Amino acid sequence: MLKDYLGRSVQTGVALVNTFDPVTGEDALDTISQSAHLLRELQWEGTDSLTPLDHAWLRRWRHELRAIFDTEDETQAVDILNGFLDAAASKPRMTNHDGEWHWHYSRVGAPLRDRVTTATAVALLSAIADGALPRMRTCEGVDCSRVFVDTSRPGTRLYCEPAGCANRAHVRAFRSRVRTQASRGN
Repeated sequence: MLKDYLGRSVQTGVALVNTFDPVTGEDALDTISQSAHLLRELQWEGTDSLTPLDHAWLRRWRHELRAIFDTEDETQAVDILNGFLDAAASKPRMTNHDGEWHWHYSRVGAPLRDRVTTATAVALLSAIADGALPRMRTCEGVDCSRVFVDTSRPGTRLYCEPAGCANRAHVRAFRSRVRTQASRGN
């Protein structure tokens, strides 16, 4: 559905939002090293020079990004993301530094926080332009607040992880059916 470059940027937005669980208050971005580790896993360059300002921005930004997954209003989502691009002084340019032409959305030499912000905002805006806002969801699992982008063909995925929340939901439904059948004497 999304090209790899855009996909990585969308995955970055999802991963950042999922570093804070509003249900439990668990925070996976307590330290600069945790922020650097997350961005390194997502193949962002420059994570060794992550600053306290970058770290603070990522922690704040993830909460604002959650609003994209919580709204069904395209105009609201686009306004939020366009605001990020304005704040980061976005400056799109075409480059082939890795041998293949592709877009970069921040100015040359921009801090990591601006590069992550602009690439992720543009990727989410592109997904919205492609009609994907309804596929940007919060997991329907019990006690789960993780977000995801449903890339399945039918677009009907309800849970963040098939092996986790989806499996637990199916087990609960099965046990409920068994209890109902047992209470009916079947």
